[in-house]
Amino acid sequence: MKWLTVLVLVCAVLAGCDDNNNNTPSDSGPGFDQNSRPNLPDLVILDITLRKTNDPEFVIINTVVRNNGASSGAGFIVGCQFACSNSMTYFSGMKVENGLSSNQEVTLGGNAELHLGGCSFTDRREFTCTVDADGLVNEINENNNTLTETLLTGR
Repeated sequence: MKWLTVLVLVCAVLAGCDDNNNNTPSDSGPGFDQNSRPNLPDLVILDITLRKTNDPEFVIINTVVRNNGASSGAGFIVGCQFACSNSMTYFSGMKVENGLSSNQEVTLGGNAELHLGGCSFTDRREFTCTVDADGLVNEINENNNTLTETLLTGR
């Protein structure tokens, strides 16, 4: 038992093992080799925002997307969905033609208006947006591409 404890301590000190006692190097610390990370993008959605327009049946939607990975990758779209009158409504229109550079962040949507006029009235709606909605970009982590937020729509 003493040898196991010593081994775990040596691993933690020298190799930067993870906190799950897996005795494998983590993504930081003295044992992490940045060059061993795959040279792939890692696209994530940081935020979904809505702005009111002069027409109460419309809102302007934007998403903030970031590439946390090591390379730019290919172009992609952001697809979003929300509940409207007991059914899901899907929309996109947010596209990046040539991908994002490493650590690049961009706000998509501009003045893209989303029509809520046919939806039943509720002050707040849950929006779910997915970066690389078509799944065409090979990434380091494919499990962090979706963000869900409940936003004030006023409609």
